[in-house]
Amino acid sequence: ADRAWEILRAMLPGPTREDVLQRGHLPVSLPNYYRGAWHQYPRTAGRSSQLFNTGTVAWVYRCVLEGLFGLVGEGDAL
Repeated sequence: ADRAWEILRAMLPGPTREDVLQRGHLPVSLPNYYRGAWHQYPRTAGRSSQLFNTGTVAWVYRCVLEGLFGLVGEGDAL
């Protein structure tokens, strides 16, 4: 559970000012992806996609509930 929380927290922007500046994304939503290619494009690596119109939040919510907390709905029961 601790490792799962570390991975989840790594995906979320913030809470430090430096992290928000590096990612270029306010901590109010989850972006679709972060840019990679650190060696080729160090200026933009780690930056947010800035895409707010994704289903990312719903999937993260489901992963947290089912994977981290073990809460799974089946039919009309939990």
